[in-house]
Amino acid sequence: FIELTLLIFVLSGVFISLNRRPSFQSWLKNFTLPTDLDKIQTQFFAEVFRQLFRNAWFYVGVILLIGIIIPFLEESLKPAVLWLLQKRSLNPTEGYMLGLYLGGAFAFIESAVVVIQIGSTDWLQAILLRSATALIHITCTALVGYGYSSAMQPTKGDAFWKPLLSASALHGLWNSCAIFTSMPSLFPGEKGIWFALPVWKTTFTIALIIEWVFIFFLLQKMNSKLNDKIGDEAHRNQQSGVSTIDNHEIRRSYP
Repeated sequence: FIELTLLIFVLSGVFISLNRRPSFQSWLKNFTLPTDLDKIQTQFFAEVFRQLFRNAWFYVGVILLIGIIIPFLEESLKPAVLWLLQKRSLNPTEGYMLGLYLGGAFAFIESAVVVIQIGSTDWLQAILLRSATALIHITCTALVGYGYSSAMQPTKGDAFWKPLLSASALHGLWNSCAIFTSMPSLFPGEKGIWFALPVWKTTFTIALIIEWVFIFFLLQKMNSKLNDKIGDEAHRNQQSGVSTIDNHEIRRSYP
């Protein structure tokens, strides 16, 4: 709901900006809407998009909304349920693991909604693309979950900012590259439209692949780091005679 509200405000601002241009006003005055709305030709929407893509502020709005605002909102809210578990004194590892689950659940629901609306001819391609996007959601939400649970510790109240901003930046970069990858296919080679040349599609596709590989290795590194941390803690507890059961430390009695 918040994302749709922001999208409406941004689109309203873009159309207000376009309305100040004489060429857009002239085209809009000459346009007639058919009585039967089912007969609206695709040229209407094509012309609207042409006007948008020729406006530099449109790209600023896309980057601001898709690349900054929406990623920050999503990454802030996806693991927000962790704040309800403050009384359980979650440690960073537990917050990270819960973030993995929450990110996976969000990716599953979002992907299901998108794939259902796609025709059978593009179904397989959509599944593969959404699988790649799922890794982004899982990793970024795990990062934020780690930061949120770290902030619950007594001396680390502001520890969530760095993971949150890092996750938002990774998510925003992915969204921006994905959007700009699809733009050249809308109006290929048309003059006056930024990113209409095929070279941009190749460039942003390569950027998506590089980011996906980076995030994959980031997830593996975090898993390895936290596994080592759990092993070290278990070893220290064993040496000091402490056993961890259900997140409560119970000291053993020795003769």
